[in-house]
Amino acid sequence: MPDTSPITIKDSASGAVARIQPDAGFNCFSFRAPVRGQLVEALWAEPEFASGKGRPSRSGMPVLFPFGGRITNARFSFEGRDYHVTTAGENGPNTIHGFVFNRPWRVTDVAPDRVTGEFQGSVDAPETLNDWPSDYRIEISYSVSDTALAVDATLSNPGAMTLPYVFGLHPYFRVPLGGSSADDCLVTVPAARYWPLEASLPTGEERPVDPARDLRTPTPFAEISLDDVLTGMTARDGEITTTVDDPESGIRLRQTTSDDYPFCIVFTPPHREAIAIEPYSGSPDPFRAAELGLNPHLRLLAPGESWRTRVTIALEAR
Repeated sequence: MPDTSPITIKDSASGAVARIQPDAGFNCFSFRAPVRGQLVEALWAEPEFASGKGRPSRSGMPVLFPFGGRITNARFSFEGRDYHVTTAGENGPNTIHGFVFNRPWRVTDVAPDRVTGEFQGSVDAPETLNDWPSDYRIEISYSVSDTALAVDATLSNPGAMTLPYVFGLHPYFRVPLGGSSADDCLVTVPAARYWPLEASLPTGEERPVDPARDLRTPTPFAEISLDDVLTGMTARDGEITTTVDDPESGIRLRQTTSDDYPFCIVFTPPHREAIAIEPYSGSPDPFRAAELGLNPHLRLLAPGESWRTRVTIALEAR
């Protein structure tokens, strides 16, 4: 039988360590780094996730591709053809989060401080090919250096038709970060607008953030209860930064992307032990959003084209 145990990578100089579960969506479910004399865990996962139990969408850092969020009625149209998504990782009236977040990936390279995995529709989930306009491939490399975890992704179109896609990460950041109070942790997301939702689906409006959703200045976790699509992201020097600060421990978590991520989903799970701050290259429900007059920033790859991107998560002293 194939080995389904997690892979551990480590930076020997700093002691930072990450654990990845290839059999459950190549999910990096643990990242610990030394800050202020303690080894701090950045990610929240269900206690038995490493043993194959629990929902991959609710632990660690699920990888979302070729779509994130929901698709209304699991149906969409693209270039004159209708599609019914019946094989996504989680299905229901409105299918959610793509094809790769809970299926096994192939590990293609392992080094002490780095691991690379790949997933291709025609190879790893041929049952999905009728549900999407083209074959698709995603390669992810996780690497640890100093007190940072880098996520390098290459998204490719190996098919013969145009590939529409949204790429997203769904990290559950643990609160607190070394301190004793989750409520006192401070969250910052530089989003000026949001999309109102009805039954977790876009209504066709875009509004300025109201007080409940305005995280542009540090906001106590105690005041945040969201499952919302934020947009209008402010970039500085081409980068978008979101943070979680723990005032008691003096530790900050910093997530950095390029300005290719115009959306950020913010979700507070009911257990209140984490906050998900999810960078998306495009919107949830992108095909219907376009029909409603919104700009979903849906990306397209012609046959043979690729897109490369990096997301960095770092723990640091405030």
